Amino acid sequence: MKPTKNGYDFYEVLSSLQKEVRRGNEENALHWAFELLETNTFMLEKRLRTIIYEDIGVADKAACIFSLMALNDFNKEIENKQSGTLILSNIILALCRAKKTRDAGNINSIVRMKRKELKIEVPDYALDRHTLRGKRMGRDIDFFYKEGDKLSNDHSNKEYRERAKEIWKKVEKENLNLRLEPNSLNKVVPKGQKKLFEED
Repeated sequence: MKPTKNGYDFYEVLSSLQKEVRRGNEENALHWAFELLETNTFMLEKRLRTIIYEDIGVADKAACIFSLMALNDFNKEIENKQSGTLILSNIILALCRAKKTRDAGNINSIVRMKRKELKIEVPDYALDRHTLRGKRMGRDIDFFYKEGDKLSNDHSNKEYRERAKEIWKKVEKENLNLRLEPNSLNKVVPKGQKKLFEED
């Protein structure tokens, strides 16, 4: 890759941008972002997306959503041959000020290595009525609601859960079909209404 507009090593600028965001150094981070803006906007956007998922992620979901939406607006400005600097400044501020975590990258490495070193057995609670082995074991809706339905950090409405359980027990016992068939492809339009699917 060629040097940046002001003669920096391109990959050193990418690295500098990410390290300054990690440290929350807003002015320096924006300096490197502007350097990339004037050198390669595609690689700037790619690195910002990497930062969002690698350094922030679940620690600050609001900052991630804001930054990803702002990146879409940034792309539109670039396509319209505008500078995009105000949007870019907002993105950098949001990322620098966000709560941060490297958990996704760390657990990614841990589990990839773990998969090479050992084969994890399918847990017993996964063998419910939705699997062939579970069916052969005679596991019904009661087993599902006892084991397969367990949630960590559960915020479920208990009344809804019990009512749904009774419904699915009835479905299972009477072999009922609750499936709905969406009709999103129906292009029949009532008389007098504009044909939404009509091509210009």
